[in-house]
Amino acid sequence: MKKASSILIYIIGILFLISGLSKLVNVLSFQNLIAQYGFPSLHFLAPFIVIAEITLGCTLLLHIKTRMVALLSLIMLVFFTAAYTYGNVFHGITDCGCFGNFIKTESTTIVYIRNLLLISASFYVVINTEPENYNDIPSWKKSILLTVLFPSVFISGMTSMVLSHKKQENPYQNKPLYETPLKDYVIPTKKKELLFFMSFSCPHCINSVENFKSYIETKTVDTALCYVLTNKENQHNDSLRKSFINHFPDICIAEIDSNFDFISAYPTAFYIENDTIRQVVVGELPSPFVLLPQ
Repeated sequence: MKKASSILIYIIGILFLISGLSKLVNVLSFQNLIAQYGFPSLHFLAPFIVIAEITLGCTLLLHIKTRMVALLSLIMLVFFTAAYTYGNVFHGITDCGCFGNFIKTESTTIVYIRNLLLISASFYVVINTEPENYNDIPSWKKSILLTVLFPSVFISGMTSMVLSHKKQENPYQNKPLYETPLKDYVIPTKKKELLFFMSFSCPHCINSVENFKSYIETKTVDTALCYVLTNKENQHNDSLRKSFINHFPDICIAEIDSNFDFISAYPTAFYIENDTIRQVVVGELPSPFVLLPQ
């Protein structure tokens, strides 16, 4: 094997392994990103993609069936690039999600340059590496691979879930705004609006914030308003508020000191169209492509 090929194998392997492990800790976030790309029905593939990346990374680093694995990495990179192009062109997606929530790449130029370099590197490895016999692979390498894969499969199941949205029974469903308490929180516009009611101390609320942002970023709604139940005299609540603002500085919030009597649980979201409440979501807010499939 040429020295250049050996170096490229390690580089590709490390990047695939980092990519898979960074998404492994929160596969649900990757599932939501797939939905935002415009493929909500394919969100179930997220855990399999993560495990595939970890497998490719490990096998390349261990030099197991290098030529075949490099070919698979080439195919995956081409597929990922095509999917990113579709999401970027048709849904305005800029973050490729390659490294989960740890490293966000908002520049499409950087994404395409990186992918092109990796595709070229994988192709170079394929044409400059001799085929290997699986029986010639030492047992210790197989043991290391299995040691990494077994917990990864378990963790991917723990951090993922089936994304689905069922219309919920709610007294405000399909009611005109003027017949509900929401008339005090939104101005009738005949447009598409999203009202999100949350609390700083609610983990389900915090988990829904990224999806809340995506309704505006993907232009699914014309207006998205976030109302937060707070108690300004509570020191603990104040620290949560500061943490929220530091993590989500671009989200404008309206803080209200008294309870929302019409809210049974947090978070609760109301999707409004033509001044009529069309959807009510109690619990974690799904991505717009799950809540409102095209």
